Amino acid sequence: MVRSLLTSCIATCSTSTSVVNRTNYLDMLKQFQRNVEESREFEVPIFATIISVYCLFILFGLFGNGMVILTVWRNRSMRNARNIFIVNLAVSDFILCLLTQPMNIMRLFPNFISWEFGRLLCKVVNTLTGLNMFVSTFSITAIALDRFQVIVYPTRTRMSRHAMTLCLAAIWGSAGLMASPLALFADIQHHPINFGRDFNARYAKLAYSSGVLVVQYLVPLGIVVAAYTRICVRLRHRMKSMRDQQGEQKQKTPQQPVSAYRKNRQAAEALRQRRANRLLVTIAIVFCLSWLPLTIVNIVHDFRVLKVKEEFEREDELNAIIRQQNKSFPKPTFNEGLSIGNLTMNSNFRVGLDSARGANSDV
Repeated sequence: MVRSLLTSCIATCSTSTSVVNRTNYLDMLKQFQRNVEESREFEVPIFATIISVYCLFILFGLFGNGMVILTVWRNRSMRNARNIFIVNLAVSDFILCLLTQPMNIMRLFPNFISWEFGRLLCKVVNTLTGLNMFVSTFSITAIALDRFQVIVYPTRTRMSRHAMTLCLAAIWGSAGLMASPLALFADIQHHPINFGRDFNARYAKLAYSSGVLVVQYLVPLGIVVAAYTRICVRLRHRMKSMRDQQGEQKQKTPQQPVSAYRKNRQAAEALRQRRANRLLVTIAIVFCLSWLPLTIVNIVHDFRVLKVKEEFEREDELNAIIRQQNKSFPKPTFNEGLSIGNLTMNSNFRVGLDSARGANSDV
């Protein structure tokens, strides 16, 4: 993608590696801008479909999470540990849909090249995106651990209100710690137009993405799978024990019939246990599949950006052209790794544009 853009730009100019004609350079820059705009454009029906689906997801998230928060808020009897963790998850998703996702929609528009909303909003959007993502993952993990304790060790003391408050503080504190690099390094910067870039920062970005892969995906996934597997085993063992007890009771009193009420109650309990098992397995699978694409895209994207370094080191003619100029332009440093909206964007274009403009998108 990057090489095709650069090759088409170089083809419009006849220059040497040291002498540049200003007219040819301006023509080349205009051609490159046209190539950039064309690379961002979707066909109108496809673009309208993407925007419509994105808006529907936002509205659905606002309505669904808002109803969860309102329901638990109005019913004091529902304020147990599991429901509080669910509300915590809903609050995080509600903030994500309300504040950060509209900005991600704007990034899909073809004319969205530079950030025009100021430095503070740049930091807030990127930080909130990462913060809410970590809070969601940690909340799902906390729900799994709470279910594990309640079902596998039912005789243990339930979580107190004080312990619940500490858990919520730990979730938001850990999420804030993991998202803190986004607040520190997300910024609007001015760079001279050139085709070189600081790839040392990209190694730091790759290290951060690798750490996020472990803390935000692999460790929570392992905990969720282990907890729900143990819960399923426990529920299955409990059902087997109930059937064994019923068999022993029938052998002791074979002449005494089992009442219809008791049969219905046993059947309802068995159905409830099967539904619980299916739900737990579904949660683990959905958690794994939902986060896996974004996790893979982040790592592959960072490795690809580092690989671009070798490609651009061979573009000596283009470097000689651009280095003759002293113009500059603004561009924000985005959280390319953690933004959920990146799943619907052209990652090849983002690598090409950032590399060509020399923007140091460290976050």
